[in-house]
Amino acid sequence: MTRTNCLFITIYRINLLKQMTKERMETFKIIGVRPLKGCNKHVIKNLRPDVFYAFYNNYELKDGKVIKGEQQVPDNLYASNISLHAIVGMNGSGKSTIVELIIRIINNLSFYILGEQSGTYAAEPLVPVKRLKAELYYEKDNVIYKIAISNEGFSWTDEYGNIMGHNSDDLQSLFYTIVINYSHYAYNSLEYQSEIMGRYKKKFWIEALFHKNDGYRTPIVLNPFRERGNIDINVETELAEQRSIAFFSYFKLYHSISFHPDYDIKSFVIKLDKDGVSQKVKHAMKNYYPCLAKIKDMSKEDMEKLIKEAWIKRFPFLNGNNEYSEYCYQYLVYKTMSILVKYSFFQVYFKEGSKQENPFGKAVDMLKKDRSHITLKIHQILYYLEEPYYHEGRYYWSDLEPFLKKRSDSSVQIDKIMYLLPPPIFKTSFYLSYRTDKGQLGVVNITDLSSGERQLVYSMSSILYHVHNIYTIKNAENRKSYNCVQIVLEEIEQYYHPEYQRILIATLIEYLNKLNIDKNFRIDILLVTHSPFVLSDIPMENILFLEQGKPVTSKVKKELTESFGANMYDLLRFSFFLKESAIGKVSYEVINSLMTKIMNDTSFDVSYFYEQTQINHGNLDKYVKLVGDTFLKNILDKKLGNNVSTENN
Repeated sequence: MTRTNCLFITIYRINLLKQMTKERMETFKIIGVRPLKGCNKHVIKNLRPDVFYAFYNNYELKDGKVIKGEQQVPDNLYASNISLHAIVGMNGSGKSTIVELIIRIINNLSFYILGEQSGTYAAEPLVPVKRLKAELYYEKDNVIYKIAISNEGFSWTDEYGNIMGHNSDDLQSLFYTIVINYSHYAYNSLEYQSEIMGRYKKKFWIEALFHKNDGYRTPIVLNPFRERGNIDINVETELAEQRSIAFFSYFKLYHSISFHPDYDIKSFVIKLDKDGVSQKVKHAMKNYYPCLAKIKDMSKEDMEKLIKEAWIKRFPFLNGNNEYSEYCYQYLVYKTMSILVKYSFFQVYFKEGSKQENPFGKAVDMLKKDRSHITLKIHQILYYLEEPYYHEGRYYWSDLEPFLKKRSDSSVQIDKIMYLLPPPIFKTSFYLSYRTDKGQLGVVNITDLSSGERQLVYSMSSILYHVHNIYTIKNAENRKSYNCVQIVLEEIEQYYHPEYQRILIATLIEYLNKLNIDKNFRIDILLVTHSPFVLSDIPMENILFLEQGKPVTSKVKKELTESFGANMYDLLRFSFFLKESAIGKVSYEVINSLMTKIMNDTSFDVSYFYEQTQINHGNLDKYVKLVGDTFLKNILDKKLGNNVSTENN
């Protein structure tokens, strides 16, 4: 081998090592939580005070310090920027309690850093949880951090003793948490009354975490939105449909795949929403005008006129006329007022411009530059007025695809797809195609899908929507941003057939990888599940097993060495703590009574057996034929066959 070749190989190995180190350094994981003595009993329930609940089993807490052991799971098992773990246990074992403990810790940390004035017109102010004493540990860039919450306040430090959280800007060095739980019994604010501090009477801390209208300023959001525990399914459906249209279009256009394993995008039907636009303007003048008029005194008519003029000055094509122009102008007025009232970081530009001839000019400049979810509908209006492609009627994908490709750029970002979809002056119905059992093409409105089919689309679109929004904020001006996201999915298999459970993790990872986000943007996914199909995609090292509030991972490992790719029987029997068997209780009791009586009694008395089990010799064969396990059935046939024949003689 020549010296040149040796040098080349050495350089190659060094670069490879650097790349491996870089990938290792860019990991992000929520390591675990620890409730402390003195914590509100309503908060910890059956969890054990001072016990460390580790989400990854190669971490342990010794003398107040987290020790990281050797990791057996490959860093890029799911993706170089995605880690995934789970909590498993029987009902009442403490799974949801641990998730809520994480939520409470982030809530109180946010309150202490952002303060009581953290709310906006559209978002509730933060309220602390009473008597919360707990710790949260996470790893970022190979450094371990601890957040400790107490009655006195908080401490936020890294493993080297550096203190974090001096001001609100430090929150961007934390991580954003997206929690999704569609259970009817979850997160009912009325059930948190015992956690209200005296001076915050009638304010429930959890209600502030449902709002997204703070521009993702508070580093956590709970989905779906609930008001006093109730989910408005009609509002959720409308939001989910809008997001689903965008993601079906995006994945079809840029990745040639569907956003659902069984359905593909077919067409839109759009209709002008005259009443909806009119109601929005009335709402703006009633609710937003007084707030803005306090900053700059003017009449409602002048405010509407100045907002319209500010937009036309920056986009001359807005002067053009089409049959829907006036509705677009009205919507721009409404949305501009809405954003300036709801989001303080935009309102500041209105205040700065209040002495200018047009006080909205500076604010409109910033709205024009912004490319986050906040200004999405404004950009939809602007794109539409520049090229009024849509009119009332039906649009097939074969018509839309050339238009979207023509107007999109090579960056392949979903933002552009969203901008080019029908603007919010229209109501949009969305239709999907599918193949029937006979191979024929069928068409269905998305609202006519089954509950499980819709849940798969809606939950995935909600996850991707928030991840995308947080990532776009990362690149916006003068905005708090996060480069790490924690996704918590509770009871994620709800509504799902086993096949959907089986493909769930693979589908989620595939969609996240195709969002075209920077690999430095890291994601940690926590699943709370009862599904063996979901669990079979997660290594044992990444699972926290709970039993009556205690971590029992070491106990499970004695029976089940590995969960990743394990068979369903072993997962059901040992991972989910089934007390008797992995089959139903009725069949278990029938088979168990047969086997116990017959196999363990050498002086087996058929007549006595019939009397004790209420099984008579006339239908004994029927019971034996019911047994699905071939091995057990053969034993019963062999043993009982002789006895039955003897009885009949």
